[in-house]
Amino acid sequence: AQLPGVRASIPVGAPVEALDCLSGRASSSLLGSAPLRKVELPSREEAVDRLEGLLGQIKSVFGVLDVTDLDSLYAWAQTTAGGGDVNVLARSYAHVAGVTDDRNTLQLRPPLRPWVWESVQTLCGLPPDCARELSSLAPCEERLAQLTQAAQALLRLRCYNRGRERRKLRHFLADWALLQELADELDTQLQQAGYLEPGVQPFGAWVLVQTLQTMRRFLVLGFYLELYGDCELQMIYWYLEYISDLRMQMHQVTQQAAMVQAAAAAAARKVDKALTNKKKKGGDKEKPKPPVAGSAATRLEFLISAATRDMCTGLTMLLHILSRLGFTPPADLQFTPLHRRFEQRFGVFTLLVRPPALPVQQYVARFETGMGATPLPQLTDAASAKFKSAKAAIDRALHMPDLLITPPDKADMLALARVAVANAVLLATALQPPPPPGTRTAAFDFSTHPCFPLVRLNATREEKEAA
Repeated sequence: AQLPGVRASIPVGAPVEALDCLSGRASSSLLGSAPLRKVELPSREEAVDRLEGLLGQIKSVFGVLDVTDLDSLYAWAQTTAGGGDVNVLARSYAHVAGVTDDRNTLQLRPPLRPWVWESVQTLCGLPPDCARELSSLAPCEERLAQLTQAAQALLRLRCYNRGRERRKLRHFLADWALLQELADELDTQLQQAGYLEPGVQPFGAWVLVQTLQTMRRFLVLGFYLELYGDCELQMIYWYLEYISDLRMQMHQVTQQAAMVQAAAAAAARKVDKALTNKKKKGGDKEKPKPPVAGSAATRLEFLISAATRDMCTGLTMLLHILSRLGFTPPADLQFTPLHRRFEQRFGVFTLLVRPPALPVQQYVARFETGMGATPLPQLTDAASAKFKSAKAAIDRALHMPDLLITPPDKADMLALARVAVANAVLLATALQPPPPPGTRTAAFDFSTHPCFPLVRLNATREEKEAA
């Protein structure tokens, strides 16, 4: 409210050059003979603009008051503290307001543990009676406390800058692998005790979904930090395709588990009614509601995973086409061979129990004996179909009324749709039929989307001279 008055008073003050207090004499006396780094002072107008931006970021932190579940808490943390241009003060406020449960914090959100348990039972669609029974068991309470600590640690990582978050994710995944084993062991014990039906794994499924999200975040951060070379893009998209496909399979598994557990609960209710003989007059007209596994955020994640999977598949095919045509420079593997690059990018995933890490031999077989034996016209048609499928998945997500899409997610999906359309047009116009080998050079433009490039073909110098 005071910023307009501050802006109006800017011409009244003395110029920055006339202020003796900003000459740096105090720093010079403290540093002694050490060289003093030159400080670039902003103008008053720039300083007020930066202050206004900082206040806007801090104000958005208090949107934690509107958070009602774990999914929305993750979205809030990603929006307020997960961006690369977020001020460190805003990140600190986000940590105090919505992440930590220590004393002397703002205490703006309810305790995290009930939200974690609600997320576990919602993911697998556990019936209310079964969920209440499980929540009272001592082994479930102990495991739930561990899951809450892990979820809080994951939220805390969002409050770091991207480089530090990616470094700490390596240690986080190592700790998460042990939690996966404990969750799977608890599910097995509950199945043997008769609390859960065979194949229903609420704790293990929840941990596995969090693992897949963390793996995807780890690889995506590499794009933001510009860690990948052009020769590594194909293996990165290949692994992202694997992660996205597993996430879609997990959605199907949880849907089936919800139906199995709901059928068992309905059968148990019928037996109880028959034993107690408490039937309503005119018969039991109530029809059981079909089980629903997952929330609106889960369904949105399913559609985003479908779009990401098809986009990655299309890009791996497009990169392979460009490589076969000689439009990309050969990979520089003299000092860092392929298996070493593969280990550097995905070695952290070998610590996990589920999902199993993919070996470099499988990657080589996919592109040498799989795509390598496919004719170029057939490969071009398949890549174009994948880009169109990714665009269709994005359209479904954007037009579903029950999915509450945040503005950052919507902007990201629209950018992804533009990339899919542009690359499909490239395949249809520039690669059908393809130019002669070696007559074009491929360029990757990440300005539209930070993780998925627009591919452009430029004529080589010899081609331009000949023209």
